Amino acid sequence: MKKSFIFIALATATFVSCVNDETTAINQGNSIDFRTNMDGVTRAAAKTSFATNDVIDVFATFGGTKSFKEDFTKSDNGNFSSVNKHYWPSDISNTKQMVFTAFYGVAQSDETAGSLASAFTPSATAASQTDLLFAKHTSSARETPVLLNFRHMLSQINVKVKNSNSNISVDITGVRIGYIKTSGAFAYGAGDNTDTQNGSKIGQSAWTPTAFTAPAEGHTYANDYKYDQTVTTKTLNGLVSDAAALEGFSPWMLIPQNMTGSSTQYQNTKDGGTATDAPDLGGAYIALEMEIYNWNSTTRGDKIVAKQWCYWPITTNWDPGYVYNYTINVGGGGYMPTDKNNDKNLDPILDTPIEFSVNCTIDAWSDYDSDNNTDGNQPIDVGN
Repeated sequence: MKKSFIFIALATATFVSCVNDETTAINQGNSIDFRTNMDGVTRAAAKTSFATNDVIDVFATFGGTKSFKEDFTKSDNGNFSSVNKHYWPSDISNTKQMVFTAFYGVAQSDETAGSLASAFTPSATAASQTDLLFAKHTSSARETPVLLNFRHMLSQINVKVKNSNSNISVDITGVRIGYIKTSGAFAYGAGDNTDTQNGSKIGQSAWTPTAFTAPAEGHTYANDYKYDQTVTTKTLNGLVSDAAALEGFSPWMLIPQNMTGSSTQYQNTKDGGTATDAPDLGGAYIALEMEIYNWNSTTRGDKIVAKQWCYWPITTNWDPGYVYNYTINVGGGGYMPTDKNNDKNLDPILDTPIEFSVNCTIDAWSDYDSDNNTDGNQPIDVGN
């Protein structure tokens, strides 16, 4: 069952306002601390629990003016506390509110609440990518406790494989995703500016992906903007109709974005390219490093495709807080990085490719309370 990230701030005393350094409330001796009520999350790359010394970055405004920005660290007793203590203002009301924004896994701007300090770039290594979390809550009265319900900021991308062709045997040794924007700025503003307690996920408009930079001579967007993984050799002998996991594969945690429509044509001149350059498909793709043999139901025959990267265009858009599960059918629909006919059309992997290529199901990530959560399962077929 999908669960939610719930952070509870115990606020049993008053804040000290930072405006003009005036004390607007009496310190009753108890400062704000945070504690967590985090249920398990099933996705491998997601944050599943907080450890001692984990830090959340909290920005508070009061009446539209910055009150404080402080790191809160989890201590041995399970609470998150700050070095500098803060208290509720005495004149908090429906018209003069305290607004909290908080991040886990990334630095918040010092001056703009709900914004990243700088553009974020996921690690080039999938296993090292982090689950970024964001929360916002507005208080019009002193709340005990203050609830911060964190939401996932990134999109998670998972890849599995199948084979609809009973006459081939395939070895898969690598996975790539490319022609995607690899960094972006986050600002929880217009169109997204509601408390994360309210049940909705973060909107894609909160992210502004960094624009592509034109590739250098001999390069392509598809090759410059990509993530690669090596996996334990996966062999599909003949018909494998169920989606099979790739051993050693780590789901990617990437910048939410609108995907550029793919094509099967070279968009730039091929002259000057190298053997390692990927063809410019004109849009996003998933590629598998693989080799293909004939299969006679029991044994392999001749090799018909030498080991190389083969490409499947994708066109789905990615929203924050969703898992995108792509199943690649190696029995058809993909393309090799060659153009034997010199017509700027990529060559199909097989002479008579099966029309079905990529199936993508979109799962709701574990953002909702268990009593309110509904799982998305919307199949999207992309192909010829």
